[in-house]
Amino acid sequence: MHVRARAAAALYACAALGRASPAPLDVPVEVVPGLLISSALPASNATLLAALGVVAVVNAAVADGVATLRPSGLAHLDVPLLDADCAHALCVLTPDALARVSDFVERYSRPAVAGAGRPAVLVHCRKGISRSAALVLGHLIYAHGLTLADALRVLRARHPAAAPNSGLMRALIAIETSFRGAPTLDAADHPPPILL
Repeated sequence: MHVRARAAAALYACAALGRASPAPLDVPVEVVPGLLISSALPASNATLLAALGVVAVVNAAVADGVATLRPSGLAHLDVPLLDADCAHALCVLTPDALARVSDFVERYSRPAVAGAGRPAVLVHCRKGISRSAALVLGHLIYAHGLTLADALRVLRARHPAAAPNSGLMRALIAIETSFRGAPTLDAADHPPPILL
């Protein structure tokens, strides 16, 4: 994203929040052209979304009650995930869910007219750290053909706070293994939680 557009986005976000400067995760970051990641706050700011060219929003925090305002004219996809490492169905990232997200991002991030500005899709969760990062990583694997290790490097280069919880990372490793035949990250680095 052009530096001027990022600066404008930050100013819009600050004005909406009544702050002098934005919190790091309150300003969407472009991971790859047409794909942005952030916390939940920017997803309700119609002025900010319009300034960034956002035409669609993916909400990964709907399962724990983060229901953002839905600015009119935008497409929305809710992906119910809890930010917990557990066996509950809402904690499990499935290949079908990732395929739905990737298809949605691809559909809405393509320019409608040659030469027109590229539309963008914003993926968010409550804080912009775990669930949204997992969905972005899945999209980079499915649509861009990256390995999980490369996708994580790309994401963290643009959004250093990205840190999917260990359950989501294990799910991504399993999905990558079924997709590519072998993992590029070690599941042992993402152990399950110890239940007391």
